[in-house]
Amino acid sequence: AFYPEVNVTSAYGYNYNFGNLKYTARGVGNTPAKQYPFNLATLQVDRQRAATYYISPQYYRSLIEKMLPSYNKLDVNGVYLSDLGNSIIGNYKKDGLVYADEATLYQRDALSVFTADNKNVKLSAPYDYAFQYVNLATNVPSDSSLYGVFDYSIPFYQLVVSGLFDYTMDYVNGTSDKSADWYFIKSLETGANIQFLLSYEDPKILLDTDYTMYYKAYYENWKETIIDLNDRINEVGIHQGRLVDHEVLPSGLIKVTYEINGQDDLVLLLNDTNLAITDGANTVKSNDYLIVGGGE
Repeated sequence: AFYPEVNVTSAYGYNYNFGNLKYTARGVGNTPAKQYPFNLATLQVDRQRAATYYISPQYYRSLIEKMLPSYNKLDVNGVYLSDLGNSIIGNYKKDGLVYADEATLYQRDALSVFTADNKNVKLSAPYDYAFQYVNLATNVPSDSSLYGVFDYSIPFYQLVVSGLFDYTMDYVNGTSDKSADWYFIKSLETGANIQFLLSYEDPKILLDTDYTMYYKAYYENWKETIIDLNDRINEVGIHQGRLVDHEVLPSGLIKVTYEINGQDDLVLLLNDTNLAITDGANTVKSNDYLIVGGGE
């Protein structure tokens, strides 16, 4: 499916008179709900750039219905609703009060408009209330923040959704400095598809623009990595089944189990560290795996 991106709960401004006054959600202090972009170079909020305004939930459906006839002219079978299903926006304006829990109902109503139109729906790391509408989830986190109170990450989210719909992890060539091998192991650990952000031309032409965050997107630099990761993941065969078990062993290795065709289990030992780890008779090299059950 092809998924052109559509914003529903947010906007970069309005073409309507008094649009900000009418459509923007309000906080408890009656201030407009808006957010400025984050500047990677300064690590500060950049108020020189356009703000994102968060739309009051009661307008989701009416705005979609105004937009949908034009969108349908594209004659595509999918839609990427990047800001639906992954945030909960209430409105505390005195004459338009919508609490956060009620706001999820407005989001589900908005999602139902697209599914009723038989479109494949792509969402970004959706919450559970959106699961019934999603065909493809993207940007699903593959690890936790690992603050001092956490010992390790367990992919609870992926254990729930594996087999319900396809999902990807974050961009391999995003702002993270992690290696392609790390993403390979995380794919095996979580059952996620890989994802890249790509440009046709060299993004050096964006150096003096507001789009410098795409500095690693040049396709020619990633083509071989994409092919290599895809071939390696397909060779293991995780996407022939669903993730059903995850265990962190005392040795530090990670043991994951995939159910293949309802019965044949594929069991993997994974090492996501920078050193080789031995567990009994099994030694797994850094950022590598070992098949210990099922497979061929």
